[in-house]
Amino acid sequence: MVFMGKRAGCTSPTQEEINDRLIALARGGRRVVRLKGGDPFVFGRGGEEVKALSEAGIPCVVIPGVTAGVAVPASLGIPVTHRGTAGSVAFVTGHPGKGKSDPVAWDRLVGAVDTLVIYMGMTRLGDIVKALLAGGAAPETPAAVIAHGTTVAQRYVVATLAELPEAVVREAIPTPAIIVVGKVVAERKTFTTLATVAMPSGVLG
Repeated sequence: MVFMGKRAGCTSPTQEEINDRLIALARGGRRVVRLKGGDPFVFGRGGEEVKALSEAGIPCVVIPGVTAGVAVPASLGIPVTHRGTAGSVAFVTGHPGKGKSDPVAWDRLVGAVDTLVIYMGMTRLGDIVKALLAGGAAPETPAAVIAHGTTVAQRYVVATLAELPEAVVREAIPTPAIIVVGKVVAERKTFTTLATVAMPSGVLG
């Protein structure tokens, strides 16, 4: 097994190095299995790897997974959609990439979708919250941050949108984490039993 994982703030292989390794192993006669957490086509850069393999003339098969943006909130009893509460959800990245401008128009998301699920946004959480509030989001909007979701190390905090950055610092919530903003966060009270059975470690704001 060859570890080719990535972690923000850590020394990791570049995407080009990962692509090259996949191609080299396949051309060497190996049957290569590329393991990814979540779904490879949802902020997993799986599309880039498939494209590189295709251009190299190497066939591959993609097996869909369950993306963290759905699985992690569910582990806490938070449905990303809920009849009568949330009929729409947006999955966005909070990490624009080195040297790139923010690709997300946060102000346009306010009022356009009911639930906002943010990947890789912890280092910019304060800026993201300010942008959402400036765009018209209600300060009292329910929000949650869930770290190490679906694992025994899971930790979370639930607070209002305005108070979320302070709550994350106060409770020392680590990364990686998923950020959820919307009324569905309050629905977790309905699913207390599910959340307790799953991963109960956390703090309610």
